[in-house]
Amino acid sequence: MLREHGGLSRRGVAAGLFAGVLLGAAACGEVTANPDAGDDTGEADAGGQAGGDDAGAAPDARPDCDDGFTGSDCAECTVFVDGGDGADGNEGLSWEDAVESVSAGIGRAATRLDSDDQERCSVWVREGTYVPGDSRDDSFELAPGVHLYGGFAGFETAREDRNVDQYETTLSGDIDASGDLDENAYHVVTATNIGAGDATLDGFTITAGHADGSGDDRLGGGMVNDDASPALENVVFTDNQASGIGGAMENRGDSAPTLINVSFVENQAGIGGAMRNRGDSAPTLINVSFVDNQAEFGGGMNNQSDSAPTLINVSFNGNQAEDDGGAILTRLSAEGQIFNSILWGNDAGDDGNEIAHESDEDLVIETSIVEAAGGEGIHEDGDGDLVDDDLSEDNPQFVDAPDDLRLSGASGAAIDAGDESVIEDVEFPDTDLAGEPRIVDGDGSGDAVIDLGAYEYQP
Repeated sequence: MLREHGGLSRRGVAAGLFAGVLLGAAACGEVTANPDAGDDTGEADAGGQAGGDDAGAAPDARPDCDDGFTGSDCAECTVFVDGGDGADGNEGLSWEDAVESVSAGIGRAATRLDSDDQERCSVWVREGTYVPGDSRDDSFELAPGVHLYGGFAGFETAREDRNVDQYETTLSGDIDASGDLDENAYHVVTATNIGAGDATLDGFTITAGHADGSGDDRLGGGMVNDDASPALENVVFTDNQASGIGGAMENRGDSAPTLINVSFVENQAGIGGAMRNRGDSAPTLINVSFVDNQAEFGGGMNNQSDSAPTLINVSFNGNQAEDDGGAILTRLSAEGQIFNSILWGNDAGDDGNEIAHESDEDLVIETSIVEAAGGEGIHEDGDGDLVDDDLSEDNPQFVDAPDDLRLSGASGAAIDAGDESVIEDVEFPDTDLAGEPRIVDGDGSGDAVIDLGAYEYQP
Protein backbone atom coordinates (compact mmCIF):
# COMPACT_ATOMS: atom_id res chain seq x y z
CA MET A 1 0.00 0.00 0.00
CA LEU A 2 1.45 3.31 -1.08
CA ARG A 3 0.07 6.45 0.45
CA GLU A 4 0.22 10.20 0.17
CA HIS A 5 2.72 11.53 2.63
CA GLY A 6 5.05 14.34 3.59
CA GLY A 7 8.34 12.88 4.79
CA LEU A 8 11.53 14.03 6.43
CA SER A 9 14.58 14.40 4.25
CA ARG A 10 16.74 11.34 4.87
CA ARG A 11 19.99 13.29 4.70
CA GLY A 12 18.39 16.01 6.82
CA VAL A 13 17.50 13.49 9.50
CA ALA A 14 20.91 11.84 9.27
CA ALA A 15 22.55 15.20 9.85
CA GLY A 16 20.08 16.04 12.58
CA LEU A 17 18.17 18.57 10.48
CA PHE A 18 14.81 17.02 11.19
CA ALA A 19 12.90 19.83 12.89
CA GLY A 20 9.83 20.41 10.78
CA VAL A 21 11.48 19.89 7.41
CA LEU A 22 8.98 18.35 5.01
CA LEU A 23 9.42 17.22 1.47
CA GLY A 24 5.92 18.40 0.67
CA ALA A 25 2.57 16.67 0.49
CA ALA A 26 2.89 15.21 -2.99
CA ALA A 27 1.29 11.83 -3.48
CA CYS A 28 3.98 9.17 -3.25
CA GLY A 29 2.06 7.06 -5.71
CA GLU A 30 2.67 9.69 -8.33
CA VAL A 31 6.36 8.93 -8.59
CA THR A 32 8.16 10.53 -11.49
CA ALA A 33 11.52 9.22 -12.61
CA ASN A 34 14.32 11.71 -13.00
CA PRO A 35 13.53 13.62 -16.20
CA ASP A 36 17.24 13.55 -17.03
CA ALA A 37 17.23 9.76 -17.02
CA GLY A 38 16.80 9.70 -20.79
CA ASP A 39 16.71 6.14 -22.07
CA ASP A 40 16.81 4.59 -18.58
CA THR A 41 20.53 3.90 -18.73
CA GLY A 42 20.79 5.06 -15.13
CA GLU A 43 23.36 7.73 -16.01
CA ALA A 44 21.50 10.54 -14.25
CA ASP A 45 21.40 11.02 -10.48
CA ALA A 46 24.17 8.58 -9.74
CA GLY A 47 24.99 10.38 -6.51
CA GLY A 48 23.35 7.81 -4.24
CA GLN A 49 24.92 5.17 -2.06
CA ALA A 50 27.30 2.84 -3.83
CA GLY A 51 27.11 -0.87 -3.26
CA GLY A 52 26.73 -4.29 -4.76
CA ASP A 53 28.55 -6.36 -7.28
CA ASP A 54 28.08 -3.73 -9.99
CA ALA A 55 29.71 -0.88 -8.06
CA GLY A 56 32.17 0.99 -10.25
CA ALA A 57 30.81 -0.24 -13.58
CA ALA A 58 30.49 2.51 -16.18
CA PRO A 59 26.85 3.00 -17.26
CA ASP A 60 27.65 2.44 -20.94
CA ALA A 61 29.54 -0.76 -20.10
CA ARG A 62 26.71 -2.44 -18.25
CA PRO A 63 25.33 -5.59 -19.85
CA ASP A 64 21.73 -5.93 -20.93
CA CYS A 65 20.64 -8.47 -18.33
CA ASP A 66 17.69 -10.80 -18.59
CA ASP A 67 14.60 -9.77 -16.64
CA GLY A 68 15.01 -10.43 -12.93
CA PHE A 69 18.81 -10.16 -12.90
CA THR A 70 21.22 -7.26 -12.37
CA GLY A 71 24.91 -6.78 -11.62
CA SER A 72 28.06 -6.52 -13.68
CA ASP A 73 27.79 -10.19 -14.57
CA CYS A 74 23.96 -10.33 -14.61
CA ALA A 75 24.09 -12.90 -11.82
CA GLU A 76 22.32 -11.02 -9.04
CA CYS A 77 18.72 -12.06 -8.53
CA THR A 78 16.57 -8.91 -8.24
CA VAL A 79 12.91 -8.31 -7.45
CA PHE A 80 11.41 -4.88 -8.19
CA VAL A 81 8.80 -3.14 -6.00
CA ASP A 82 6.80 -0.12 -7.13
CA GLY A 83 3.96 0.93 -4.85
CA GLY A 84 2.61 3.39 -7.39
CA ASP A 85 2.45 1.34 -10.59
CA GLY A 86 3.16 -2.24 -9.50
CA ALA A 87 0.73 -5.09 -8.85
CA ASP A 88 1.19 -8.00 -6.48
CA GLY A 89 0.09 -10.38 -9.22
CA ASN A 90 3.28 -9.56 -11.11
CA GLU A 91 6.51 -11.50 -10.80
CA GLY A 92 8.63 -8.42 -10.03
CA LEU A 93 11.18 -9.15 -12.74
CA SER A 94 11.59 -5.52 -13.87
CA TRP A 95 10.31 -2.03 -13.09
CA GLU A 96 7.58 -2.60 -15.69
CA ASP A 97 6.67 -5.91 -14.02
CA ALA A 98 7.09 -4.69 -10.42
CA VAL A 99 5.07 -5.97 -7.50
CA GLU A 100 3.20 -3.39 -5.43
CA SER A 101 4.08 -4.24 -1.83
CA VAL A 102 7.36 -4.78 -0.03
CA SER A 103 5.99 -7.92 1.61
CA ALA A 104 5.18 -9.37 -1.82
CA GLY A 105 8.70 -8.45 -2.95
CA ILE A 106 10.20 -10.36 -0.03
CA GLY A 107 7.98 -13.33 -0.85
CA ARG A 108 8.95 -13.33 -4.53
CA ALA A 109 12.64 -13.15 -3.60
CA ALA A 110 12.35 -16.03 -1.13
CA THR A 111 10.61 -18.13 -3.77
CA ARG A 112 13.32 -17.43 -6.34
CA LEU A 113 16.02 -18.37 -3.85
CA ASP A 114 14.50 -21.82 -3.69
CA SER A 115 13.42 -22.30 -7.30
CA ASP A 116 16.39 -20.67 -9.08
CA ASP A 117 19.10 -22.02 -6.77
CA GLN A 118 20.23 -18.51 -5.81
CA GLU A 119 22.35 -17.71 -2.76
CA ARG A 120 20.92 -14.22 -2.35
CA CYS A 121 18.20 -12.11 -3.91
CA SER A 122 17.85 -8.32 -3.74
CA VAL A 123 14.60 -6.39 -3.49
CA TRP A 124 14.72 -2.90 -5.02
CA VAL A 125 12.02 -0.61 -3.61
CA ARG A 126 10.87 2.54 -5.39
CA GLU A 127 10.42 5.70 -3.31
CA GLY A 128 7.22 6.09 -1.31
CA THR A 129 5.59 5.02 1.92
CA TYR A 130 4.77 1.34 2.43
CA VAL A 131 2.83 -0.39 5.21
CA PRO A 132 3.14 -4.06 6.20
CA GLY A 133 -0.57 -4.92 5.99
CA ASP A 134 -3.90 -3.99 7.55
CA SER A 135 -3.53 -5.63 10.97
CA ARG A 136 -1.58 -4.43 13.98
CA ASP A 137 0.07 -7.85 14.04
CA ASP A 138 1.50 -7.39 10.54
CA SER A 139 5.14 -6.42 10.02
CA PHE A 140 7.76 -6.52 7.30
CA GLU A 141 9.34 -9.90 8.02
CA LEU A 142 12.92 -10.19 6.79
CA ALA A 143 13.88 -13.51 5.23
CA PRO A 144 17.25 -15.31 5.02
CA GLY A 145 19.04 -14.51 1.78
CA VAL A 146 16.76 -11.56 0.98
CA HIS A 147 18.36 -8.09 0.90
CA LEU A 148 16.16 -4.97 0.79
CA TYR A 149 17.29 -1.69 -0.76
CA GLY A 150 15.32 1.55 -0.86
CA GLY A 151 15.98 4.88 -2.54
CA PHE A 152 15.05 4.11 -6.15
CA ALA A 153 13.19 6.39 -8.54
CA GLY A 154 12.05 3.50 -10.71
CA PHE A 155 14.40 3.74 -13.70
CA GLU A 156 17.69 2.41 -12.32
CA THR A 157 19.50 -0.54 -13.82
CA ALA A 158 22.33 -0.62 -11.26
CA ARG A 159 22.08 -0.29 -7.49
CA GLU A 160 24.69 2.47 -7.25
CA ASP A 161 22.40 4.70 -9.33
CA ARG A 162 19.86 5.00 -6.52
CA ASN A 163 19.74 8.10 -4.31
CA VAL A 164 18.44 7.36 -0.83
CA ASP A 165 18.21 11.05 0.05
CA GLN A 166 16.31 12.24 -2.99
CA TYR A 167 14.03 9.21 -3.24
CA GLU A 168 12.96 8.60 0.35
CA THR A 169 11.56 5.16 0.97
CA THR A 170 9.55 4.74 4.16
CA LEU A 171 8.39 1.63 5.99
CA SER A 172 5.55 2.82 8.20
CA GLY A 173 3.45 1.28 10.94
CA ASP A 174 0.58 3.69 10.26
CA ILE A 175 -1.40 0.93 8.58
CA ASP A 176 -4.69 2.84 8.21
CA ALA A 177 -3.19 6.26 7.43
CA SER A 178 -5.18 7.75 10.29
CA GLY A 179 -2.29 9.05 12.35
CA ASP A 180 -3.89 7.32 15.37
CA LEU A 181 -1.07 5.57 17.23
CA ASP A 182 -3.51 3.13 18.82
CA GLU A 183 -4.18 1.67 15.37
CA ASN A 184 -0.55 1.32 14.28
CA ALA A 185 1.39 -1.91 13.78
CA TYR A 186 3.12 -3.21 16.90
CA HIS A 187 6.42 -3.73 15.03
CA VAL A 188 7.26 -2.22 11.65
CA VAL A 189 10.05 -4.73 10.88
CA THR A 190 10.82 -8.13 12.38
CA ALA A 191 13.75 -10.50 11.86
CA THR A 192 13.87 -14.02 13.31
CA ASN A 193 16.49 -16.75 13.00
CA ILE A 194 18.68 -14.92 10.48
CA GLY A 195 22.43 -15.48 10.38
CA ALA A 196 25.01 -12.71 10.31
CA GLY A 197 24.59 -10.67 7.14
CA ASP A 198 22.01 -13.06 5.67
CA ALA A 199 19.52 -10.19 5.33
CA THR A 200 19.99 -6.49 4.58
CA LEU A 201 17.92 -3.37 5.23
CA ASP A 202 19.50 -0.44 3.39
CA GLY A 203 18.07 2.96 2.44
CA PHE A 204 14.86 3.21 4.49
CA THR A 205 13.10 5.37 7.05
CA ILE A 206 11.32 3.24 9.67
CA THR A 207 8.56 5.05 11.51
CA ALA A 208 5.23 4.92 13.36
CA GLY A 209 5.61 1.55 15.06
CA HIS A 210 3.61 1.44 18.30
CA ALA A 211 4.30 -1.55 20.54
CA ASP A 212 1.64 -0.93 23.16
CA GLY A 213 0.19 -4.45 23.35
CA SER A 214 0.93 -7.24 25.79
CA GLY A 215 3.84 -9.65 26.02
CA ASP A 216 6.19 -9.30 23.05
CA ASP A 217 3.88 -6.71 21.49
CA ARG A 218 5.10 -4.12 23.98
CA LEU A 219 8.70 -4.41 22.77
CA GLY A 220 10.46 -2.92 19.74
CA GLY A 221 8.10 -0.55 17.97
CA GLY A 222 10.41 0.00 15.00
CA MET A 223 12.17 -3.36 14.73
CA VAL A 224 12.56 -6.61 16.64
CA ASN A 225 15.59 -8.86 16.09
CA ASP A 226 15.12 -12.29 17.66
CA ASP A 227 18.16 -14.52 17.22
CA ALA A 228 18.79 -12.48 14.08
CA SER A 229 21.81 -10.55 12.79
CA PRO A 230 20.80 -8.55 9.72
CA ALA A 231 22.91 -5.74 8.25
CA LEU A 232 21.39 -2.25 8.46
CA GLU A 233 22.81 0.69 6.54
CA ASN A 234 21.49 4.15 5.62
CA VAL A 235 18.47 3.72 7.89
CA VAL A 236 16.58 6.29 9.99
CA PHE A 237 14.39 5.18 12.91
CA THR A 238 12.06 8.01 13.91
CA ASP A 239 8.83 8.41 15.87
CA ASN A 240 8.53 4.81 17.01
CA GLN A 241 7.18 3.93 20.45
CA ALA A 242 6.97 1.02 22.86
CA SER A 243 4.94 1.03 26.06
CA GLY A 244 7.47 -1.42 27.43
CA ILE A 245 11.01 -1.65 26.08
CA GLY A 246 12.99 -0.63 23.00
CA GLY A 247 11.11 2.19 21.30
CA ALA A 248 12.87 1.77 17.95
CA MET A 249 14.74 -1.53 18.27
CA GLU A 250 14.68 -4.61 20.46
CA ASN A 251 17.61 -7.05 20.17
CA ARG A 252 17.31 -10.35 22.00
CA GLY A 253 18.55 -13.92 21.95
CA ASP A 254 21.79 -14.26 20.00
CA SER A 255 21.09 -11.24 17.83
CA ALA A 256 24.14 -9.39 16.55
CA PRO A 257 22.94 -6.93 13.91
CA THR A 258 25.42 -4.55 12.33
CA LEU A 259 24.27 -0.94 12.07
CA ILE A 260 26.25 1.42 9.81
CA ASN A 261 25.21 5.03 9.12
CA VAL A 262 21.98 4.72 11.10
CA SER A 263 20.06 7.40 13.03
CA PHE A 264 17.63 7.07 15.94
CA VAL A 265 15.54 10.23 16.27
CA GLU A 266 12.66 10.98 18.66
CA ASN A 267 11.73 7.45 19.66
CA GLN A 268 10.14 6.62 23.04
CA ALA A 269 9.77 3.68 25.43
CA GLY A 270 9.50 2.84 29.09
CA ILE A 271 13.03 1.40 29.01
CA GLY A 272 15.51 2.06 26.20
CA GLY A 273 13.99 4.97 24.29
CA ALA A 274 15.71 3.98 21.04
CA MET A 275 17.27 0.56 21.67
CA ARG A 276 17.21 -2.26 24.19
CA ASN A 277 19.70 -5.14 24.12
CA ARG A 278 19.19 -8.26 26.22
CA GLY A 279 20.11 -11.93 26.40
CA ASP A 280 23.26 -12.66 24.43
CA SER A 281 22.62 -9.90 21.91
CA ALA A 282 25.79 -8.16 20.70
CA PRO A 283 25.01 -5.50 18.08
CA THR A 284 27.78 -3.48 16.45
CA LEU A 285 27.04 0.21 15.83
CA ILE A 286 29.26 2.30 13.52
CA ASN A 287 28.58 5.93 12.54
CA VAL A 288 25.29 5.97 14.45
CA SER A 289 23.46 8.85 16.14
CA PHE A 290 20.92 8.89 18.99
CA VAL A 291 19.05 12.19 19.13
CA ASP A 292 16.10 13.26 21.31
CA ASN A 293 15.00 9.78 22.34
CA GLN A 294 13.16 9.41 25.65
CA ALA A 295 12.47 6.75 28.27
CA GLU A 296 11.97 6.29 31.97
CA PHE A 297 15.23 4.32 32.13
CA GLY A 298 17.95 4.57 29.47
CA GLY A 299 16.89 7.46 27.25
CA GLY A 300 18.96 6.36 24.28
CA MET A 301 19.99 2.76 24.95
CA ASN A 302 19.39 0.15 27.61
CA ASN A 303 21.66 -2.91 27.92
CA GLN A 304 20.83 -5.74 30.29
CA SER A 305 21.14 -9.47 30.94
CA ASP A 306 24.20 -10.79 29.08
CA SER A 307 24.16 -8.31 26.19
CA ALA A 308 27.45 -6.89 24.91
CA PRO A 309 27.08 -4.13 22.31
CA THR A 310 30.04 -2.48 20.59
CA LEU A 311 29.76 1.21 19.71
CA ILE A 312 32.28 2.85 17.36
CA ASN A 313 31.95 6.50 16.36
CA VAL A 314 28.51 7.00 17.87
CA SER A 315 27.00 10.35 18.88
CA PHE A 316 24.41 10.81 21.64
CA ASN A 317 22.69 14.17 22.20
CA GLY A 318 19.39 15.36 23.61
CA ASN A 319 18.33 11.97 24.94
CA GLN A 320 16.40 11.97 28.21
CA ALA A 321 15.66 9.48 30.98
CA GLU A 322 13.23 10.24 33.79
CA ASP A 323 15.40 8.17 36.10
CA ASP A 324 18.83 6.69 35.27
CA GLY A 325 20.98 6.81 32.13
CA GLY A 326 20.18 9.79 29.93
CA ALA A 327 22.13 8.32 27.01
CA ILE A 328 23.01 4.76 28.11
CA LEU A 329 21.94 2.50 30.97
CA THR A 330 23.66 -0.86 31.58
CA ARG A 331 22.13 -3.21 34.15
CA LEU A 332 22.34 -6.74 35.53
CA SER A 333 25.09 -8.67 33.71
CA ALA A 334 25.38 -6.44 30.63
CA GLU A 335 28.77 -5.39 29.34
CA GLY A 336 29.94 -3.43 26.31
CA GLN A 337 32.55 -1.36 24.54
CA ILE A 338 32.42 2.27 23.40
CA PHE A 339 35.11 3.83 21.21
CA ASN A 340 35.58 7.17 19.39
CA SER A 341 32.18 8.38 20.55
CA ILE A 342 30.55 11.55 21.86
CA LEU A 343 28.01 11.62 24.71
CA TRP A 344 27.03 15.22 25.29
CA GLY A 345 23.91 17.14 26.26
CA ASN A 346 21.89 14.17 27.50
CA ASP A 347 19.87 14.27 30.72
CA ALA A 348 18.76 11.92 33.47
CA GLY A 349 16.27 12.80 36.18
CA ASP A 350 18.25 10.85 38.74
CA ASP A 351 21.68 9.37 37.98
CA GLY A 352 24.06 9.39 35.03
CA ASN A 353 23.18 12.08 32.52
CA GLU A 354 25.39 10.34 29.98
CA ILE A 355 25.99 6.82 31.36
CA ALA A 356 24.53 4.90 34.28
CA HIS A 357 26.53 1.70 34.75
CA GLU A 358 24.64 -0.57 37.14
CA SER A 359 25.90 -3.95 35.94
CA ASP A 360 27.95 -6.71 37.50
CA GLU A 361 30.13 -6.77 34.37
CA ASP A 362 32.58 -4.21 33.01
CA LEU A 363 31.78 -1.44 30.54
CA VAL A 364 34.77 -0.20 28.54
CA ILE A 365 34.79 3.34 27.13
CA GLU A 366 37.88 4.71 25.42
CA THR A 367 38.95 7.72 23.35
CA SER A 368 35.62 9.49 23.66
CA ILE A 369 34.04 12.73 24.84
CA VAL A 370 31.70 12.37 27.83
CA GLU A 371 30.20 15.50 29.36
CA ALA A 372 31.00 15.78 33.08
CA ALA A 373 32.65 12.36 33.03
CA GLY A 374 34.22 13.08 36.41
CA GLY A 375 30.90 14.13 37.92
CA GLU A 376 27.21 13.79 37.14
CA GLY A 377 27.87 12.56 33.61
CA ILE A 378 28.74 9.03 34.73
CA HIS A 379 27.09 7.08 37.54
CA GLU A 380 28.38 3.71 38.76
CA ASP A 381 26.31 1.42 40.97
CA GLY A 382 27.19 -2.26 40.53
CA ASP A 383 29.94 -4.80 40.95
CA GLY A 384 31.23 -4.24 37.43
CA ASP A 385 33.76 -1.54 36.64
CA LEU A 386 33.50 1.30 34.16
CA VAL A 387 36.89 1.02 32.48
CA ASP A 388 37.73 4.35 30.91
CA ASP A 389 40.78 5.57 29.05
CA ASP A 390 41.52 8.81 27.21
CA LEU A 391 38.21 10.50 27.98
CA SER A 392 37.67 14.20 27.36
CA GLU A 393 35.16 16.49 29.04
CA ASP A 394 35.66 19.27 26.48
CA ASN A 395 32.69 20.57 24.53
CA PRO A 396 32.59 18.85 21.11
CA GLN A 397 31.29 22.08 19.52
CA PHE A 398 28.50 20.65 17.40
CA VAL A 399 27.33 22.87 14.56
CA ASP A 400 23.85 23.24 16.08
CA ALA A 401 22.85 20.59 18.62
CA PRO A 402 20.51 18.77 18.62
CA ASP A 403 19.50 19.72 15.08
CA ASP A 404 22.95 19.27 13.56
CA LEU A 405 25.58 17.09 15.25
CA ARG A 406 28.28 17.67 12.68
CA LEU A 407 31.52 19.06 14.10
CA SER A 408 32.31 22.74 13.74
CA GLY A 409 35.78 24.08 13.04
CA ALA A 410 36.09 24.91 16.74
CA SER A 411 35.80 21.26 17.75
CA GLY A 412 39.40 20.73 18.74
CA ALA A 413 38.49 17.97 21.17
CA ALA A 414 36.89 15.81 18.48
CA ILE A 415 38.68 16.59 15.20
CA ASP A 416 41.47 14.12 14.36
CA ALA A 417 41.17 12.79 17.92
CA GLY A 418 40.05 9.19 17.28
CA ASP A 419 41.80 5.88 17.68
CA GLU A 420 41.99 4.11 14.32
CA SER A 421 43.16 0.83 15.81
CA VAL A 422 39.59 0.05 16.87
CA ILE A 423 38.35 0.07 13.27
CA GLU A 424 40.99 -2.28 11.87
CA ASP A 425 39.00 -5.43 12.56
CA VAL A 426 35.58 -4.18 11.40
CA GLU A 427 34.16 -3.39 7.99
CA PHE A 428 34.38 0.37 8.40
CA PRO A 429 32.53 2.58 5.87
CA ASP A 430 34.19 5.11 3.60
CA THR A 431 31.65 7.80 4.52
CA ASP A 432 30.31 9.29 7.71
CA LEU A 433 26.65 9.59 8.72
CA ALA A 434 26.18 12.58 6.42
CA GLY A 435 27.64 10.74 3.44
CA GLU A 436 30.88 12.75 3.58
CA PRO A 437 34.35 11.18 3.36
CA ARG A 438 35.45 9.47 6.57
CA ILE A 439 39.00 9.96 7.89
CA VAL A 440 40.26 13.29 6.55
CA ASP A 441 42.92 15.72 7.75
CA GLY A 442 40.64 18.02 9.72
CA ASP A 443 43.25 19.95 11.69
CA GLY A 444 45.66 20.62 8.82
CA SER A 445 48.49 18.66 10.41
CA GLY A 446 49.21 16.71 7.24
CA ASP A 447 47.92 13.46 8.75
CA ALA A 448 44.36 12.24 8.21
CA VAL A 449 43.01 10.86 11.49
CA ILE A 450 39.47 9.75 12.24
CA ASP A 451 37.32 12.17 14.25
CA LEU A 452 35.16 11.35 17.25
CA GLY A 453 31.45 10.82 16.81
CA ALA A 454 29.29 9.89 13.82
CA TYR A 455 30.42 12.80 11.62
CA GLU A 456 33.78 13.69 10.12
CA TYR A 457 34.72 17.37 10.02
CA GLN A 458 35.15 18.52 6.43
CA PRO A 459 37.67 21.39 6.34
